[in-house]
Amino acid sequence: MALVAAALLVVYLQQRSRQQQRKQTELILQQVCDRTAVVLAGRIRELFDGAVPDTIEGIGHPELKANDLTRLASFFSTGLDRYPYVDRFFFWNTKIPNRVRDQMLFFAPRAGPGTAVVEIFGPNKAPLGSLVADEALGRRIMELAREAAALRKSFAVVDTSVDGVKYQVIIHTLYEDDRRASFFSVIGYTVNPRRVETQLFQKIAEAELRRAVNTNPRSPRLALTVFDDSRQPIWGPAVVAGVPSATVPIDMLFFPGEAFKSFLSLRPPPRTWYVTVSVASPVLAAGSDGLPLFAAALGLIFIALFCAVTIDREATRLETMQTDFVAHVSHQLKTPLSLLSSAAETLRLQRVSSPEKVHEYLGILSTQTSRLSSLVDKILQFSRMQAGQPQRELVETDVVELVDRTIQGFQSALPETLRSIQFEPTDHNVLVQGDPVSLEVAITNLLENALKYSDGREVTVSVDSAGDEALVRVRDRGVGIDPADLPYIFDRFYRGHNNNGHRRGFGLGLSIVRGIVTMHGGRVDVQSQPEEGAVFRVFLPLAHAAAGDARVYSRR
Repeated sequence: MALVAAALLVVYLQQRSRQQQRKQTELILQQVCDRTAVVLAGRIRELFDGAVPDTIEGIGHPELKANDLTRLASFFSTGLDRYPYVDRFFFWNTKIPNRVRDQMLFFAPRAGPGTAVVEIFGPNKAPLGSLVADEALGRRIMELAREAAALRKSFAVVDTSVDGVKYQVIIHTLYEDDRRASFFSVIGYTVNPRRVETQLFQKIAEAELRRAVNTNPRSPRLALTVFDDSRQPIWGPAVVAGVPSATVPIDMLFFPGEAFKSFLSLRPPPRTWYVTVSVASPVLAAGSDGLPLFAAALGLIFIALFCAVTIDREATRLETMQTDFVAHVSHQLKTPLSLLSSAAETLRLQRVSSPEKVHEYLGILSTQTSRLSSLVDKILQFSRMQAGQPQRELVETDVVELVDRTIQGFQSALPETLRSIQFEPTDHNVLVQGDPVSLEVAITNLLENALKYSDGREVTVSVDSAGDEALVRVRDRGVGIDPADLPYIFDRFYRGHNNNGHRRGFGLGLSIVRGIVTMHGGRVDVQSQPEEGAVFRVFLPLAHAAAGDARVYSRR
């Protein structure tokens, strides 16, 4: 009896141990599915959002006004490679041939003989692509563009069908002026949702799953299944009943709806698709060796590392820059403090007696006090932004007058030899809702940065409006920015490589600019090549753009 009881106890304990291991395995697999589904949905959403800011917005209002087809072809070619969901990019402006003025033209990297309406060549007469006609689709998009333009917004997203093919059409309208009575150009792209269903998800799923989790042959395999808004499968295997799985919804709009919603006039009814990540087969009973639990744990660890590696690298880079910042602050503060102490001690001990020498030492005190005050102000500006302190009450502000006033005040504090700023204002008022004090700080920081790296050459500042936005450009013709620095130029504490001995500053000025512009609902970017200078562009929403009633006021 004792032996039977012992045997039964061993069997019971073994079964209980296996059940606990099975539960632990399923819990870890569920976490793997949850995290993987979020990662994949985020990647897909980033892809669908990207073509508007990267390609359509990247070409630029002034370039389209100037009919710069070389830049157009460059951005369209890159966009087709980067965003496979784009079926075709289209373009229209008032300078295209009269015979096709009533339809959109489509960009083709390589057009067949005799099909090009407009051929595009580079600087060395190298072919960059063509604009071709597709009469039925081109005329339909032109009709949609006119309907969208009547609503006086910059963007529209419309679902339509032409010759039995369904398209989602993304339209960007560029108006002659801020009154929006007429438009001079339209650009955008078409998406064939059926092609997305049959090709795109398979391409993304295979790449992302292989790279994200299905790398260890001992780990349980994961499967991706995509469902439409009626929960019918679009792509992928059926989900096995009883296995861990996770589902994340995706808004099937091929446009950054949230970021650009104030500029959007038309939008199709929402469609939600669902991305489901599941274990590809039922969870096996955990054996005494615990291999299924071990394999599942490995999968979760890999997912955690996959999601955390970027954050870890950024934290390491930021820590290094912060260490450099502390050392640099100490050095920058030490220099004016030493000069102040030396000059004050000289005057206190009355070591100089002539009025000229006294005046010279008082000048040292004044100059170094101003420098110290400027350094402290910059640190305090950054500290306030980091603390999330609310900005002042926004008021309607004329950007032309603000920039003019800022330049005059900035130049008055400079020596004559450094007063090399050329101002090119537009001939009408450009109104935004803003905090004039904060905006003046942002413009001043851009001016300081431009003069620091201009090597004595002229700095040009211009103000204009571009669609729904005010546009301020600050251009220098100095050393330029190294391409390796461009992704980080607005990061806090970052100072680039092309300094040529210009090491003053904390690496905070451009970070402060971005913080102020972002708080105003705007954006800032930079275009630069080494030894060719840099152009910083600040975009701010016009005062009435969000209501679709942007206005131009003639300057008196």
